[in-house]
Amino acid sequence: VYQIAYVIVKAGVSPRPGNWVLERSLDGVVYKPWQYYALSDAECWEVYGITPTIGQPHYRKDDDVICTSYYSKVDPLEDGEIHTSLVNGRPGVDGPSAKLMDFTKARYVRLKLQKIRTLHADLMSLQIGGENADPSVSRRYFYSIKDISVGGRCACSGHADTCTTDGSTGRLLCRCKHNTCGENCDKCCPLYNQKPFNQGTSDNAAVCEKCECYGHSDQCHYEQVVADKRLSINTLGKYEGGGVCDNCKHHTSGINCEQCEDGYYRPSKVARNHTKPCRKCQCSGPGMTGLCVKDDAHLLEGLVRSLIHYM
Repeated sequence: VYQIAYVIVKAGVSPRPGNWVLERSLDGVVYKPWQYYALSDAECWEVYGITPTIGQPHYRKDDDVICTSYYSKVDPLEDGEIHTSLVNGRPGVDGPSAKLMDFTKARYVRLKLQKIRTLHADLMSLQIGGENADPSVSRRYFYSIKDISVGGRCACSGHADTCTTDGSTGRLLCRCKHNTCGENCDKCCPLYNQKPFNQGTSDNAAVCEKCECYGHSDQCHYEQVVADKRLSINTLGKYEGGGVCDNCKHHTSGINCEQCEDGYYRPSKVARNHTKPCRKCQCSGPGMTGLCVKDDAHLLEGLVRSLIHYM
């Protein structure tokens, strides 16, 4: 997948196409329009149902799909060019904005040619007879495109400066930064989900933040409810974010793997990030539950929970 910046189409020995659509797709099946081109402003309305953009193409929104007749002029008869910038002139180009990055994302680019520029030779034929029509005009009744240039970069969600070619598949792979992972740096790495994933921009790198699991988990996920209730502690010791540690190890449990599982306790002088913080409760015998206080930092170490039996 790429972030396409511009498409330049160069005509050959015929005029530029009359009506056509520049399209994009991520899967090669479903295509969406990037821009419409029409013989006239009137045809923007009549053919595509879109308000024509008068004069040189310009954009009001980052995902604005316009219709223009600017590149459908008769002149030149040969070697005409059509320059389409998908980023320049859009409001979010300096970021770039998330909307603009999504709008320019594509794996496939298609030119859907729909009407030839006839140079009005059809009207000429009716007036003077088809056999007397100027052959220098009528012989140009075809599309001829001699070059298509597509410029862009790997779609890395704003989290990579470069991409490299996979030797086995030939595909371009983003060299992700900011603790992001995925083919397009489109998600946070497994242990970096303290905050929700965001695309990076020039104003905000949107670095993925590590979850505080005290070394007892290799991955976590983000939950908005946990963030709203301020239940998750971050690596700075503040209750900010919604990271929830997954599959806590070493007999630990909790949102941050901060407490011991049932049947285990953490002695008061043992840190949460100790490699083996939890010890098995030494509770056995009549009336004992087998459980003890999990975190005894403020209580008598190894305090046993007992069932009270009345004789």
